[in-house]
Amino acid sequence: MKFLIIGAGLTGSVIARVLAESGFQCRVIEKEKHVAGNCHTDRDPQTGILKHHFGPHTLHSDNSRVWQFIESFTSIEPYRHRKRAWVKGRAYPFPINLETVNAFFDEQLTEDNIATFLEAKAAPFYTDSPANFEDAALASLGQELYEGFFKGYTNKQWGRDPKDIPASVFRRLPIHFKKDSNVFHHKRQGQPREGYTKLVEKILAHENIQLENGRRFSRTAPTDEFRHLFYSGPLDEFFDYSYGRLPYRTLRFEHEVRRGTFQDCGTVNYCDEEIPYTRIFEHKHFSPWESFPEETVITYEYSHECSGNDRPYYPIHLSGQNSLYEKYVARAKEETRTSFVGRLGTFRYIDMDRAIEEALLAAETTVSCLTNGTAIPTFFHN
Repeated sequence: MKFLIIGAGLTGSVIARVLAESGFQCRVIEKEKHVAGNCHTDRDPQTGILKHHFGPHTLHSDNSRVWQFIESFTSIEPYRHRKRAWVKGRAYPFPINLETVNAFFDEQLTEDNIATFLEAKAAPFYTDSPANFEDAALASLGQELYEGFFKGYTNKQWGRDPKDIPASVFRRLPIHFKKDSNVFHHKRQGQPREGYTKLVEKILAHENIQLENGRRFSRTAPTDEFRHLFYSGPLDEFFDYSYGRLPYRTLRFEHEVRRGTFQDCGTVNYCDEEIPYTRIFEHKHFSPWESFPEETVITYEYSHECSGNDRPYYPIHLSGQNSLYEKYVARAKEETRTSFVGRLGTFRYIDMDRAIEEALLAAETTVSCLTNGTAIPTFFHN
């Protein structure tokens, strides 16, 4: 029995590996010349620094199953992702924490009274049911912190007024009431020692997996030899954009090689709207077990609307404006031999740990369905 899997990112690769280990033949088609999708890493040819080609990625999860799967293919180096935010000519610890608030307001707050301080700042805007990103930010932090750290950055990142962005986007952002600049809340975090592309290459290295790079999938191509298709490409592209394009933001990167070290952490957000780029990241910070004191590679990141042949990054879910997405979901559910998986196939933003977790579930559910003679689901997430 054969399966066809479109996309050799984390989702498609994990599904292929689990099915292959269950004795099934898998053909994986990837339009790029490399695997690993947006977490693709390679060595900068001039410096040798491991470069996160499409933006920085960090593995973080409390799911032991995810770690067990990853560590069966590579060693994971401990890593804590650190960020700063550049606001009006000054760098602050970020995410918002006790040090940020003290520096921004020139205060000497402690863990005992910071919550009271922020509650007073937010009191004029309090609501228990914020309607959008701006409402949620104001109700949590007050006007000064919102306008300093979030309003301009959100406009640049999403190309939309924060009033049009769902409150759930703000709720994903951590806020700490102590001296904690940890970006992620998970206890275990790390980076694959050889990078993400080497990791995915090892996941795909199985006798039952046939990988075809540099090939685009076409629905008109014959697929009768395959029992089922797993599609991790853009949901709207599968249907030839028959209802129109789903809205995404895309990113443009400008890489530079410089002498020495450019900044003291991996990523700095540039929050002022008049600065055209959203952030600068310095790649050697993501591999602290390696040493490159003489040279460095930095990347300027710019966000803009996705169109044409742009690479889709962030799905745009606006408050009360998901009718186009719902049309594609209804159309997808009419497919009897196709499952839509991953962030593009389900039009969601999901972290790598969640992508791996869902891919494991998709493959195991598929094996169970074949055993029980039941239909393989169109979507595996709730």
